[in-house]
Formats: sequence, C-alpha cells, structure tokens
Amino acid sequence: MNQPRVDPAFESYSTVEIAKQAFDEAKELVGLEVQLAKVEAMTELKRLRSAAIAAGVAFALLLLALSALVSASILALGASVISGLAVAGVLLLLGGIAAAYA
Repeated sequence: MNQPRVDPAFESYSTVEIAKQAFDEAKELVGLEVQLAKVEAMTELKRLRSAAIAAGVAFALLLLALSALVSASILALGASVISGLAVAGVLLLLGGIAAAYA
C-alpha cells in the first residue's frame, strides 16, 4: 500500500509545532476573510448610495413633470380660477381613492 509522501522538512516538527502553525494560518485566514467582507460591504454601500441618489433625482424630476402636466391641463381648460380648482379637486379625489386602496 502506498504511504503518503511527507515533505522531509516537516518530519522534524513536533505535533504541537504543526498544530501551532495550523492555528496561526487559520487565524491569518480569518483576518483576511474579515478584511474581504469589509471591502465587499463598503463596495455594496457605495453602490446603494449611488442608487439612492439616482432614485431621489428621478423622483424630483417626476414631480416637476407632473407639475408641468397639471399646469398645462389648467391652461388647456382656459386658465381660470374655476379650471384650476377643478383640476385640484380631481387630483384630490384621485389621491383619496389611491390612499383608500393603500
């Protein structure tokens, strides 16, 4: 039966020395894994921050577009106080319906 090949340099080490070396290497590996996890978390946080900023900008632009549409609809209805109140009433009614289903 074939016996496993042992590096001659390791034959002079005691079991305690080998265990100590294995423990030191495991400790170093855990430290490296923690560092890697920190780097990955920071990368993910930067990506999340960028996405949140983009979503905020998109939301602000959406509100501006909706304001322009409301202004255009009021102008299309004759730009009077009555037409402004009518559009505001319709928007309030739609908002109330949407809130009821939320």
